[in-house]
Amino acid sequence: MVFHGVGGSIGDVLAPVTTGTLLAVLGRRGILNAYAILPLLLAFTALWSFRNISEGLETQLKAVDSMARREQTKRLLQNRVLRAITLIKGL
Repeated sequence: MVFHGVGGSIGDVLAPVTTGTLLAVLGRRGILNAYAILPLLLAFTALWSFRNISEGLETQLKAVDSMARREQTKRLLQNRVLRAITLIKGL
Protein backbone atom coordinates (compact mmCIF):
# COMPACT_ATOMS: atom_id res chain seq x y z
CA MET A 1 0.00 0.00 0.00
CA VAL A 2 2.93 2.33 0.60
CA PHE A 3 3.95 2.15 -3.06
CA HIS A 4 0.46 3.25 -4.12
CA GLY A 5 0.61 6.24 -1.79
CA VAL A 6 4.03 7.28 -3.07
CA GLY A 7 2.97 6.82 -6.69
CA GLY A 8 -0.18 8.85 -6.12
CA SER A 9 1.78 11.65 -4.48
CA ILE A 10 4.27 11.74 -7.35
CA GLY A 11 1.39 11.80 -9.84
CA ASP A 12 -0.31 14.65 -7.95
CA VAL A 13 2.85 16.72 -8.25
CA LEU A 14 3.98 15.79 -11.76
CA ALA A 15 0.63 15.84 -13.59
CA PRO A 16 0.03 19.62 -13.44
CA VAL A 17 3.67 20.37 -14.22
CA THR A 18 3.66 18.01 -17.19
CA THR A 19 0.36 19.38 -18.48
CA GLY A 20 1.61 22.96 -18.16
CA THR A 21 4.83 22.11 -19.99
CA LEU A 22 2.95 20.35 -22.78
CA LEU A 23 0.55 23.29 -23.11
CA ALA A 24 3.49 25.69 -23.38
CA VAL A 25 5.22 23.58 -26.02
CA LEU A 26 2.39 22.06 -28.06
CA GLY A 27 -0.55 24.40 -27.58
CA ARG A 28 -4.16 23.45 -26.94
CA ARG A 29 -4.76 21.43 -30.13
CA GLY A 30 -1.39 19.71 -29.98
CA ILE A 31 -1.92 18.50 -26.44
CA LEU A 32 -5.37 17.16 -27.33
CA ASN A 33 -3.84 15.21 -30.21
CA ALA A 34 -1.09 13.89 -27.93
CA TYR A 35 -3.64 12.82 -25.29
CA ALA A 36 -5.72 11.04 -27.96
CA ILE A 37 -2.88 8.87 -29.24
CA LEU A 38 -2.27 6.79 -26.10
CA PRO A 39 -5.90 5.63 -25.60
CA LEU A 40 -6.11 4.67 -29.27
CA LEU A 41 -2.94 2.60 -28.99
CA LEU A 42 -4.20 0.95 -25.80
CA ALA A 43 -7.57 0.16 -27.41
CA PHE A 44 -5.84 -1.42 -30.39
CA THR A 45 -3.58 -3.44 -28.09
CA ALA A 46 -6.58 -4.68 -26.07
CA LEU A 47 -8.49 -5.70 -29.19
CA TRP A 48 -5.44 -7.45 -30.60
CA SER A 49 -4.71 -9.35 -27.37
CA PHE A 50 -8.33 -10.53 -26.95
CA ARG A 51 -8.83 -11.68 -30.55
CA ASN A 52 -8.79 -15.43 -29.75
CA ILE A 53 -10.33 -15.31 -26.30
CA SER A 54 -13.50 -17.19 -27.23
CA GLU A 55 -11.83 -20.26 -28.75
CA GLY A 56 -13.21 -23.37 -27.10
CA LEU A 57 -15.89 -21.41 -25.27
CA GLU A 58 -18.75 -23.25 -26.96
CA THR A 59 -17.62 -26.62 -25.65
CA GLN A 60 -17.19 -25.25 -22.13
CA LEU A 61 -20.67 -23.72 -22.16
CA LYS A 62 -22.27 -26.95 -23.33
CA ALA A 63 -20.57 -28.89 -20.54
CA VAL A 64 -22.22 -26.79 -17.80
CA ASP A 65 -25.98 -27.07 -17.76
CA SER A 66 -28.39 -24.62 -16.20
CA MET A 67 -29.10 -26.77 -13.13
CA ALA A 68 -25.43 -26.87 -12.24
CA ARG A 69 -25.25 -23.10 -12.61
CA ARG A 70 -28.24 -22.65 -10.31
CA GLU A 71 -26.72 -24.90 -7.67
CA GLN A 72 -23.42 -23.09 -7.83
CA THR A 73 -25.18 -19.72 -7.53
CA LYS A 74 -27.11 -20.95 -4.48
CA ARG A 75 -23.87 -22.10 -2.85
CA LEU A 76 -22.25 -18.74 -3.52
CA LEU A 77 -25.21 -16.82 -2.09
CA GLN A 78 -25.11 -18.92 1.09
CA ASN A 79 -21.51 -17.88 1.76
CA ARG A 80 -21.64 -15.22 4.50
CA VAL A 81 -18.20 -13.81 3.70
CA LEU A 82 -19.08 -13.33 0.04
CA ARG A 83 -22.34 -11.60 0.97
CA ALA A 84 -20.49 -9.29 3.38
CA ILE A 85 -17.90 -8.39 0.76
CA THR A 86 -20.64 -7.70 -1.78
CA LEU A 87 -22.55 -5.53 0.71
CA ILE A 88 -19.47 -3.52 1.65
CA LYS A 89 -18.46 -3.12 -1.98
CA GLY A 90 -21.96 -1.86 -2.82
CA LEU A 91 -21.79 0.86 -0.18
